[in-house]
Formats: sequence, structure tokens, C-alpha cells
Amino acid sequence: FSRLALYAADQWTLDSSDKINFSARYVISKNYQSSTVLSAAYMFKQFQPYDIRLNYSRGFRTPSVKEMYYNFLGHSPVIVGNPDLVPTFNDYIAISIDKRVYNNSYSFELFYNNIRDMIGTQTQGDELRYVNFNSVQIVGANGHYEKLINKNHKIKAVFNFTNPQSASISALELMSKYSIRFSYIYNIYRDKVKLSTNVKFNDKKFILEGGRKVWLDAYTFADLMLIFSGDMLELKLGLKNLFDYKDDRRFLNTESLSSYDPGRRYIVQFSLKY
Repeated sequence: FSRLALYAADQWTLDSSDKINFSARYVISKNYQSSTVLSAAYMFKQFQPYDIRLNYSRGFRTPSVKEMYYNFLGHSPVIVGNPDLVPTFNDYIAISIDKRVYNNSYSFELFYNNIRDMIGTQTQGDELRYVNFNSVQIVGANGHYEKLINKNHKIKAVFNFTNPQSASISALELMSKYSIRFSYIYNIYRDKVKLSTNVKFNDKKFILEGGRKVWLDAYTFADLMLIFSGDMLELKLGLKNLFDYKDDRRFLNTESLSSYDPGRRYIVQFSLKY
């Protein structure tokens, strides 16, 4: 089980200041067919402070040793590998716009990903087995916003939207349509004392149990952290999962949980700097 890859890349800047990026990787696999992976991007630099980017990439991935031969008999359900897996190919197309200046940045991207023979897990009887899903298409959007309000206040938000489609419902398990992250940092005293808050939201998702679609609830986590920074030492004191979210299904005889987080807990962390 071995692979060899040859890689080359280059970038050109045009008279208009636009940029072209191109890269290619030739993958030689002992166990599978060889294939070429390509990536090309064109970035419009004429509309500063905005960058507009068109991107295309072709992906190729061979199965890993774990996906082929893994056997986790102590897990419920049992997770087993599949030596008959074939490589995954995909075509990814995206258009994005972003603005980056010292105190304010944001970006927005629309993408389409066409995946063939995607490697994932599927329930087969009492086992969870690695399989190839013939065709999966994912349309989605990503965005972020970051703002340094002043020297003492900074906010950042990240948004993801994912809308997958496939003839095989098993390929769509555990995919949330929406996720949002928000963070706020308050500089209390000269970069020596900071207060950090982080909030994460994950939309509902489903799994299959006995061929039946079971929905797992959406949830929100929030963290609160006080950070003390010195020349040699950093100390963090805080709370993880501030609102003490725990999935109510944990009391049932089931593995169907939205999150395996243990609930609210206190954090004390020391870091030495050299």
C-alpha cells in the first residue's frame, strides 16, 4: 500500500494586477489507478479593496488503510473497514469576494462540489461499514466578518450553509445545513488581561436507525474565558459550555446524540512561553 505524488505550481501576475494560480499533482498509486489533480484560480485585483476569485479544482483520494481494514469491535455499533473501496473523485467550483483591511475584513463564497464514489459510513445490519457513495452533490455558501471596533473590542462571525443532494440517503447523514460561530474579545488591560466569549450554533441533522430517519436536535454552545498574559506565562480561567447543554437522549439506550459534550465545566490552563 504505497503512493507517490509529483507536484508543480506557479502564479502569474498580469498587467492589470490580476493573478492566475495553477497547480497540478500527479498521483501514482500502487493499489489503484494513477490520476492527475488540478487546481486553477483567477483573482480580480482591479476592484480594491475587494478581491474577486474564481476557482476550480479536481480532487482525487485513495482509500486510507483505516477505511479499508479498520475493525472496532468494542464500539456500538461495530465499525468495520472495507477492502473493496475505490478512490474518490470530485470537481469543486467556487466564486468568492473578500475585503481585508487592518481593522475590518469579510468574505463570502458560493460553491458547488460534485463528488463521485465518496467514502463514508453506512449502517449494514448491526455494523457501521465504510462504503462508496456513487454520487453526492453539495451546494453551499461560506462567509465571515471580522471587525476591530477599537483597540479594546474585536468581534468575528463565521457562517456556513451546506445543502447536499444524493440518491443515497446514507450519504447525507450527520450533515447540518447551518452552522454559525461568533466570538468577542474584550481587551481589559493593555493586552495583558482579556475576556473572550465564543458561541457556536449547529443546526439539526439526522442519522439512520434500522432504515428509519432519526433527527438529532440543533444545539448551541457558549464559552467564557478570562486570559492573563505575561512575558513568560499565560493563564486561562473560564467556563466551557456555559449554558450546560447536554443532549437529553443520553439517558436512553441509544448512540443517537447531537453532541457528546459532557456539559458545563471549569477550565484552568497554564502556558509557558519560551
